Order: sequence, then C-alpha cells, then structure tokens
Amino acid sequence: MEISISIVHAQNFHALDYADSTKGVATIWRPTGPVGNTSYARVECNITRKSDVVDEDEIPWIWTNDTYAITMAYWTYWAYLLEDNASKDLPVSMPAPGELLRFYQAYMVSVNTIYAFPMLRNVSILMDIVQLSVIFLTMVTVLSCLTLWLTGRYFWFLGRCHSKLD
Repeated sequence: MEISISIVHAQNFHALDYADSTKGVATIWRPTGPVGNTSYARVECNITRKSDVVDEDEIPWIWTNDTYAITMAYWTYWAYLLEDNASKDLPVSMPAPGELLRFYQAYMVSVNTIYAFPMLRNVSILMDIVQLSVIFLTMVTVLSCLTLWLTGRYFWFLGRCHSKLD
C-alpha cells in the first residue's frame, strides 16, 4: 500500500471559520487576505507486510476508508502544542515528515489493538538516507590536511623570503 502524508503550516493570516452541518462537527475555515508565511512537508511510503503471518486476525489493519478519523487524530495530537505556542507568541514548529509517519504507525497499531488481542508490536521505519563512504571521507580528510599544511608552508616561505621577492 502506498500512502502520502502532507502538512501545510500557514502563518500571519486571517481566517473566516464557520460550521457546516453537512460535515458533522468539522469546522471549515477559509483564509481571508494575504498569507504571510507557509511551510510544507510531505512523506511518502510504501507499506508491505510479511508474506508469512501466523494469525491473520492479529495483524494491524492499516487500510481504512475512515480517513476523517485519521486526520482528526493528527489534529488532536498536535493541536495543543500548536495552539499553546501560538497563544504565547512563541515560534510554532512544524512536525517533520518522519514524525508524521511515526504518528501514523503508532495510531494504526493502537487503533487495531482495540479489536484484536493487545500485544507488543514492532513499529519500524525505513528511510532513504545519504551515506558517505569511508574512502571518500578519508580522501577529503587527507586533502584538507594537505591543503592546510601547504598553505602554512607558503605563508612561512613568504615571511622568510619576503625581501627577496618583487
């Protein structure tokens, strides 16, 4: 299963909010006027499961059509921190993409243990990262040391032979 989780953080703008009876208890808001600053984060991942599962009834069911409950869980989890910082005029930090994915994993595991037998479950994340090889780091270190050494020798030479140079 492929999922994509995005977050948009807008600052310094005014919004008009109103309740829509067709949307349940959800509040709908629309920005009015210019938006001062926005930030955006997105995480995409492919979720797979092991092909060999001992009991099909004891695995987390990670796909659902109740996306409203998932988005409300995100809102509930981060709302206090965002509102608390905003009310105190402190900087409001946006959750990192890795945090968004970890929350999704924790939410799905906790929701699914209500209907199955509660037990410890492994929650893991695999992210592509840039790794530098030891050979590259060694070459950069040697070249940096050599550059520093030769620069020092050059300035020592200039100091010693300054009168003989034009």
